[in-house]
Amino acid sequence: MPPDPARALSLYRQILRVGRTWSGPSSERAYIWDEAQRLFRQNQHLTDAEAIEHKLDEAESRLEYAVHYHIPYPRLEHMHQFKPRQYMEPPKLDTSSRAPSSRDAEVADKLAAAAARRRATQQQELANAGEDV
Repeated sequence: MPPDPARALSLYRQILRVGRTWSGPSSERAYIWDEAQRLFRQNQHLTDAEAIEHKLDEAESRLEYAVHYHIPYPRLEHMHQFKPRQYMEPPKLDTSSRAPSSRDAEVADKLAAAAARRRATQQQELANAGEDV
């Protein structure tokens, strides 16, 4: 069954109406009008019913997308063509020792002393808590 020409005309008018009442910048309104005119003129000589249906479905989909998301530009449907971003691996932490370490001997000594003081303070707090009970 051949596609209904009234459907194409109705859709074209609907797109132009949306372009006329578009609440975004005037550049987006102009884009909607120019894109509608360009694509409908480009496809006006199609004769294959299946190709015409596909183009009309695509136009309806773009119109619904534009109205719903307030974005008049086409969706990026071919993102699979682009190479995904490569992210760095997070650094692996040494969890074998609880105290921080350093390559500098002086800093390492200070870190070890601080860790020892912290452990002593924690043990003292635990002992005091046991006495209070």
